[in-house]
Amino acid sequence: MRSRRALVLIAAALVVVVVAGIGIALVLGGHRMSPAEREARSEAEIEHVLRTVLDAERPAAVIDLHSAEMRARFHLAQANGLLPEKNDRSDQGEILYVSNYLIDGDLANADVTRLYPDLTEITSTFVLVREGGKWLLAG
Repeated sequence: MRSRRALVLIAAALVVVVVAGIGIALVLGGHRMSPAEREARSEAEIEHVLRTVLDAERPAAVIDLHSAEMRARFHLAQANGLLPEKNDRSDQGEILYVSNYLIDGDLANADVTRLYPDLTEITSTFVLVREGGKWLLAG
């Protein structure tokens, strides 16, 4: 009789564990992003990186937003004394918008349109690479 009762308790405990495991799996992996949501998220991340890098007063403050190759080139230029401590942002222009995203796997490019003090608008294309799950400026 005791062994039967023990078996029922063990079975009940297993059912609770399985149900809890299924519940946890549904909560953690329940929402899969649609391709459109994934693209919108990537575009927002790309715009954030571009605005942060292009509006930075000090290049060293945002070097972590560059790809590994760009970080290596930055550190080499810094070691050789080729980078000024501060840059003059007066002629960089104000970023009006980021557009024309083209995302292909771990590579992307986007256009940045700036308005300069003389009211000239110039659009430049920037290339980004995804490293470690984050979009970084490639060059």
